[in-house]
Amino acid sequence: MHKKEPVTITSTKLTIRGAIIVASIGLVGIVLGAILNPLASVWIQGSVTSQSVNSSLQTQTCDQYDIKIVTPQNHAEVPIEFELMGTYEKEPPVGYLMVYLTPPDHQTFWPQNIVEFDPLNKTWKAQARLLGDAASQVLEADYMIVLVGKSGRLYWDYFWRVNQESGHWIYFDDLTEDTALCAQVSLKRTK
Repeated sequence: MHKKEPVTITSTKLTIRGAIIVASIGLVGIVLGAILNPLASVWIQGSVTSQSVNSSLQTQTCDQYDIKIVTPQNHAEVPIEFELMGTYEKEPPVGYLMVYLTPPDHQTFWPQNIVEFDPLNKTWKAQARLLGDAASQVLEADYMIVLVGKSGRLYWDYFWRVNQESGHWIYFDDLTEDTALCAQVSLKRTK
């Protein structure tokens, strides 16, 4: 009997170590699931449908920053490549205010650029372009200035990685739930 006690103690230590390892693996899985789940739900189920982009994007998130588009003005004609410029009262987190292009039907969303800030003048700017080239039939599009959260930023980073690795300009069918519409302008291509 005396010899069995060390075996039982060793076995208990191994069981405790095993439980700690299993719990650690489970915790890593939970953390990864929390990070990746919003993206997976967007890719698989579509978190924000294109039908509801105007009504369901949270404008209250943007209210504290007072983001406005100054130029080009709504319904202006622009060349294929142009610059969007605007103002703000409070600077949003750097790297989380972005420009998306969407056709008037809001069925697809094309990433354009991350906004650059000028804190001295409380202005912002971003380069943008219409879809296609001079021969393209895309004559009109809406430009959305959006504030994104962590899921939206992961979505954006995914786009740029695919773009750089494949050379293809992809679009999204939907935006993440943590994407808030701050300002929007409809523009037409100069003929």
